[in-house]
Amino acid sequence: MKKIIYLISPNKINDHFYLNLEKVLSFKNVKFFQLRLKNISQKKLINICKKVRKITTKHKVKFI
Repeated sequence: MKKIIYLISPNKINDHFYLNLEKVLSFKNVKFFQLRLKNISQKKLINICKKVRKITTKHKVKFI
């Protein structure tokens, strides 16, 4: 039986986050990734989403 992991982002995103996300998703255990950020500007959120979307698409992970 294959385990399915639902991954949720940390409250704050730093530059190391993208590399770490790439590494975690490369193990192919994560089925869903949810971005949960509060008190962030819309422009910054959109930029983060674009970067995360590239990574999740590459690893065939659903991005919520």
